[in-house]
Amino acid sequence: MTKAKFKRHDQAYLLRLLNQMDKDKIPPILKPLWNPCRKKMIHGGRGSAKTQTACRIIIRQASNYKMRVLWAREVLESIQESLWAELSILIPKLGYPGWDIKEKKIVNKKSGSKFIFKGLRDIRAARSMKGYSHFDRLIVDEAEAVPRESWIMAVPTIREPGSEVWAIFNRYDDLDPVYELYCLKYNPKTTMVIECNWRNNPWFPEELKLEMEEMRETDYDLYLHVWENQPIAQKEFAVMDRVLVDIAMKTIFPADGLQTIGVDVARFGGDKTKVYERRGAKCIKLFERKHEAPIVTAREIAHKADNKYIQINIDNGGLGAGGMIDQLKLWGFENVNSINFGGNPKDKKTYGNCVTEMYFETKEKLTTASIPDNNILKQDLTGRLYKYDVKQRKILETKKEFRDRYNRSPDDGDALVLCFYNPGKIKLSGDEKKKMQKLVKERIRSNRRRFIT
Repeated sequence: MTKAKFKRHDQAYLLRLLNQMDKDKIPPILKPLWNPCRKKMIHGGRGSAKTQTACRIIIRQASNYKMRVLWAREVLESIQESLWAELSILIPKLGYPGWDIKEKKIVNKKSGSKFIFKGLRDIRAARSMKGYSHFDRLIVDEAEAVPRESWIMAVPTIREPGSEVWAIFNRYDDLDPVYELYCLKYNPKTTMVIECNWRNNPWFPEELKLEMEEMRETDYDLYLHVWENQPIAQKEFAVMDRVLVDIAMKTIFPADGLQTIGVDVARFGGDKTKVYERRGAKCIKLFERKHEAPIVTAREIAHKADNKYIQINIDNGGLGAGGMIDQLKLWGFENVNSINFGGNPKDKKTYGNCVTEMYFETKEKLTTASIPDNNILKQDLTGRLYKYDVKQRKILETKKEFRDRYNRSPDDGDALVLCFYNPGKIKLSGDEKKKMQKLVKERIRSNRRRFIT
């Protein structure tokens, strides 16, 4: 073999080697994605290569054997908004044979694989998800924006043997539906959860590094969300600060005061009645019930009550709330309060209605309180916004406005603030008054407070 032929052979070998290295450009933290698993959740900030890695893996798999892949996001205005654009660049670059990139789909004539692109909202509206039951992969981009209804519809539909559901997202809220459903508590046998940020990308480009450092200097909260996969900073008019709520959830106080019960009664058929209890500075969730008769809930509350003098605050806007209140009063409970959320507050100059006053009063008391460490409750408290009315009084957003953002009612938050609200003077027996005074003195003297570590 001549020297020239050797050179041509070496050049071809080097080109093949470089091409293979590009095909294998997978961050080590994401290599488990090659392994089979029913649900794969990949979340992280910008520059982590999570989206490109998912595309690379699926392209390689679909090049070697027949695979039907549905690439989706919640709303797909045009094909260019989908991962079609990323795939149309990567496929020629990786050099796998047989691919034909069309305007609305991508097919591989050699392996028989097919990629199509849809919006989950359109599929849900058309009630046509069953038509995709024979697909092998569902890859959801920008999964943080997908509501619970779409996940409930889509995941069970993809049911071919060996089929998988992938979600790629950067967390937006403390409790994005995809994060709540598949990441907070999951079975490692059926779900793979990987957090991948820019530090995990060995090929993190210098251009992005300069952009990241500039954002870190100019807008640190936005930097944490965009690059570090932290939930977006709270909106300006949030009633309660996340730090305040986190501290109250991580602090332990003894249950050393008189009992107060807060009841948020279900308003609609799909809602649940939530019942919380506070003893001094410690608040816990007693129970929640769905489709239960008011008298049954009243009986459960009565069984949990220490005595007939405890304060029971009940939201009177729910289904059957009046019957529950009447029944408890019939049984002799002295301090059952019917709370109208839209009614007049005690401080009419500062607050536009009663529920606004309740939330702001609770905010002040959380600095010396212990509440359940629960993500739903955290979102209810920190996600509730307020505004000002024409008289410049604070007024809480409606339940409907909250529901439009989070696809559920803030029932846990409402039940908790009912526990901290005192609508007026409490009737007490002489013995109960002495007991309350003694407990308060003991608590002030001992100042027992500690943190969960």
